[in-house]
Amino acid sequence: MPVYLWVGKNRNNEVQKGEIDAVSEEAVKAQLTRQRITPTKVKKKPKDLFENVSFLQPVVKNRDVILFARQFSTMIERVRRRRCNPGRSLKEISQAIR
Repeated sequence: MPVYLWVGKNRNNEVQKGEIDAVSEEAVKAQLTRQRITPTKVKKKPKDLFENVSFLQPVVKNRDVILFARQFSTMIERVRRRRCNPGRSLKEISQAIR
């Protein structure tokens, strides 16, 4: 279903805007009317230019995840030994780091 961007006014004459998934512009207008919003502008959301260009998308490699997990585990263990009593929660450990 396409996404539509809309701008409208509510009962207090305040400008509101947002996005709605709908079949058509008419469906968007009908839905806004049911929400007591008077639509002033409705248009189809433009596609992201880089959406289908894979080399521009961020990629997290497995080795990066493994390296992070090892470093994080080491950091938590060292902090736990130095500053915290055994059995403390991750929240308490993260507060001790700060």
